[in-house]
Amino acid sequence: METNRSLAFRQALLLFGLLLLPSFSKAQFFDTFLDGDFSQNPVWTGHEDKFAVIDAQLQLKDTNATSSNVSFLSVFAPTSLNSLTTWEFYFRLQFEPSSSNFGRFYLAASLPDLSSNPVGYFLKLGGASGDVDALALYRQDAAASTATLLWSGPAGALAAEPAQARVRVSRSPEGLWSIWADYTGAENWQWQGEVQDATYAQNNFSGIYCKYTSSRNEHFFFDDIRISPLYQDTSPPVISQILAPSATRLAVYFSEALAAAQGFQNSTFRISPGIGPVNSVQLDNDNPALVWLDIGTPLVSGFSYALEIDSIADTPFNWAYGLSMSFNFYDIQQAEPGDILITEIMADPSPPQILPNAEYLELFNKSEKVVQLENWQLKVGNTSRNLPGFLFLPGTYIIVCDTESADFFSSWGTVLGLEGLPGLTNGGATLELADAQGAIQTALTYNDKWYGDDLKSDGGWSLEQIQLEGPQDCAGNWQASISQAGGTPGAINSTSGISPDSRSPLLVTAIAQSATEVLLIFDEPLQITAAEAENCCTLSGGINISSLLLEEPEAVALKLFLDSPMLAGQLYTITIDSLVGDCMNNRVLPGTSIATGLSENPVPGDLIINEVLFNPQIGGKDFVELYNKSTKIINLKSLRLANTQALSTNNIVTIESEYLIFPGAYVVLTEDKEDLQARYHILDPQALIAQFLPGLDDTEGNVSLKSGLITLDSFDYRADMHSALISGPADGISLERISTSGGSNEPANWHSAAGSVGFATPTSLNSQALPTAFSEGLITLSTGVFSPDGDGYEDLLLIGIMPEQTGAILNLEAFDARGRKVRSLARNALLGVENQFKWDGSTNEGLLAGIGIYIIWAELFTPNGQVRHYLRSCVLAGRLK
Repeated sequence: METNRSLAFRQALLLFGLLLLPSFSKAQFFDTFLDGDFSQNPVWTGHEDKFAVIDAQLQLKDTNATSSNVSFLSVFAPTSLNSLTTWEFYFRLQFEPSSSNFGRFYLAASLPDLSSNPVGYFLKLGGASGDVDALALYRQDAAASTATLLWSGPAGALAAEPAQARVRVSRSPEGLWSIWADYTGAENWQWQGEVQDATYAQNNFSGIYCKYTSSRNEHFFFDDIRISPLYQDTSPPVISQILAPSATRLAVYFSEALAAAQGFQNSTFRISPGIGPVNSVQLDNDNPALVWLDIGTPLVSGFSYALEIDSIADTPFNWAYGLSMSFNFYDIQQAEPGDILITEIMADPSPPQILPNAEYLELFNKSEKVVQLENWQLKVGNTSRNLPGFLFLPGTYIIVCDTESADFFSSWGTVLGLEGLPGLTNGGATLELADAQGAIQTALTYNDKWYGDDLKSDGGWSLEQIQLEGPQDCAGNWQASISQAGGTPGAINSTSGISPDSRSPLLVTAIAQSATEVLLIFDEPLQITAAEAENCCTLSGGINISSLLLEEPEAVALKLFLDSPMLAGQLYTITIDSLVGDCMNNRVLPGTSIATGLSENPVPGDLIINEVLFNPQIGGKDFVELYNKSTKIINLKSLRLANTQALSTNNIVTIESEYLIFPGAYVVLTEDKEDLQARYHILDPQALIAQFLPGLDDTEGNVSLKSGLITLDSFDYRADMHSALISGPADGISLERISTSGGSNEPANWHSAAGSVGFATPTSLNSQALPTAFSEGLITLSTGVFSPDGDGYEDLLLIGIMPEQTGAILNLEAFDARGRKVRSLARNALLGVENQFKWDGSTNEGLLAGIGIYIIWAELFTPNGQVRHYLRSCVLAGRLK
């Protein structure tokens, strides 16, 4: 059975012969389909079974359409630059065009098979995404997978249903294309635009092309097709292209059909250097513009040759003499996994640096093979696209992008355009490249953590592979591009030569999920063999590990199964014994250990708010420090932080991280761990947790810690709780809890962090931490000498008041040795059983009091009407100037 393509060639040749008869002496083409037929005089060929003439119009009628279809009809209508040529036609698409449903009208094509990307020119009828569909003129080049956009008409002109127009296109002998259209379908011509292109002087075919889904199988209409004048061939043929499918066989393509009757002599065709006359010459059965040559001496891969032809004639017997063309031979070989690499990923191009604002992938041929990529499959997530034919040479790069972006990348390197490049998800996706036989050649799963740079992961920068010989699917072998352009498509990566990840995986935490299951969580994915897993770890307390499982897909967690249960309230130590490593073969240091145990639910008072930074420096982030004052092991996961004074929607957040906080330990929650480490001294970086916080106002607000509906602790903060001795705003200075036993909402139990420790102490003992000031006696002082110089040592004087009964009223003053009032510390304060006040050495005017002896005077009004007075002395010390 003849293929459509074969039949098309035979019918085209038949029509060519008819055109030479006197009845076609007018040298123009015109078909109105009034005869109700398209199969004779003139003869349209291609997918004849998918079209019909209905009501004197040519209509698509595909009764067996699938989800994606292409159908075409072509006609022999030779045109050239010898004279002004005009094409006219009417079309109607009874739908809103899209990237899946659009049409083409081929003005001039080199082959009748319009589905094979023939060389020439076509008008695209819609086919854009969104509502910008328009008429567009394209040029299709030899051996190119994408067409070049030459001109586009008004955006949206073909966006509505029906998308229709009567079109007139003219081309001058100088190659000036002019386009007119009437979008009502009448002949009220409106000039649309013009463009210059004279790349192809002559082509032999015109036709219609429909791309459609099953729901548009009868929605394409064409009529009144006129082409004038038709070209009368008086020119001899020329060589168009030479391909070498093997070392002993050449395919020579000519500009037009050759005369089979001329007879081909082997001696007429010669190859140099070192080959000489060919062994045989054969005209292709289906394509009369193609000649096959068999060679006796095999060609050498990578070498350049020249084909010389003494004489050859086209079908009208126009003779060409002394033809020659150079060509290269490449020995195409089957790729093996690791030969073709994905070396660059631009998933988030916006905002662009210098590169085009478009997604792309970069491929590199690491092997010494020439690889044919035709029908290779690129898969992004669950979406796949086939690659077009392309010879991928050794040691070269190609840029894979959407066809609509191909022109933008042409100046950066070799481009391979795909119609509908699968979207590269900003946050990450799995990429697979399979050969024509379906074998996976390379695969990786990237995510935005691979950038290693929060700024660049927000867009405008590509991910680049660092070492080509290193692993593909490994975060440690990738990082954000360091090129000022934002990436290096089609060229050596800017990260080439940089040292890849050499840091050992860090054991972050060990969570007991049950009495017999412990989850070890690392800060990066692991690679571990069965042999390494067998003796990976040991657990204290005489408990054996029976088995181990690496949890996928993140591979950052190892689950340990124990042969006997752990006991509640007991601390255990897990030690890494074997060389567990990451994908870059960086190994966890043997002897690495971490504590774990069975967690218990906290109750109010177990876990307290210990330090808060609510007014960070410019560019900085808030943080909240928690302290475990209980004897329990507490898992922070699912606890919540809230600002009960805020009305915004982000006033409460849930802690997502699995993290065990042990008795007497600190943990700090912040949105940017790296920024916190850059600004403050961090005693224990492992006690930092990346966590969104509820919005904390810079002047006043609340921080509450909740477990379900139970409030574990709550702190109402105000900016005026900072030391009065701070000059200017307290940006970047935290409020520290003075005593873990004191009340969370006692202003006297909070003070500004000392300057000597950098104004904050995240993950370590507070600089202002003091033991409880209460002792026997109604009034007690925390120290006899204090020095409010910000060095974190006895900066405060804590004053404890313990009345004999509750309900008393207190006035508390500080006087100097001459009896002058220096500071009012409390006025008419209602007392409880235990009460704490502080003096930071400041006066009522906000100045630092002088060095010397001071008297703390307390006036107490008891509930039964008695008034009592108490005195205590102290010394305010400091450096003498």
